[in-house]
Amino acid sequence: MSTSTDWEKLFKRLARLLREEFKRRFPFKDDGEVSPELLSIRDGIHAFPFPAQVLRVDMHGVRNQFSEGDDIWTIIRYDLSQKNTNQPQFHGVVALSEIASQYPLLETVFNISEPDRLFEDPRPTSIWDAEK
Repeated sequence: MSTSTDWEKLFKRLARLLREEFKRRFPFKDDGEVSPELLSIRDGIHAFPFPAQVLRVDMHGVRNQFSEGDDIWTIIRYDLSQKNTNQPQFHGVVALSEIASQYPLLETVFNISEPDRLFEDPRPTSIWDAEK
């Protein structure tokens, strides 16, 4: 994936697959048949894709339980306020050894406070991890 157009195609395909999988797992016909929580999940899936900011990080040389040392990790920030608008912005690939040059981008565009801490002990994280 090297362009915003590539990411747009990926997110569009992901949206289709998510909808198909949801329908397969929860084949209800009437909203009254299921819980409000399940309806919220459905509505969230049908609101996808959202605009996204994308930065890839080349983990070259980093070996740990999550990385073989030649992986490329992806940082994605979705804007959930604009549903059904597939507008990804790809910011390129940066080597982990040069990630400090991207701290301003990570702080402003990706809204990551203290981006240096994100790479102290590289491991996959998500919004759920940020709440700890």
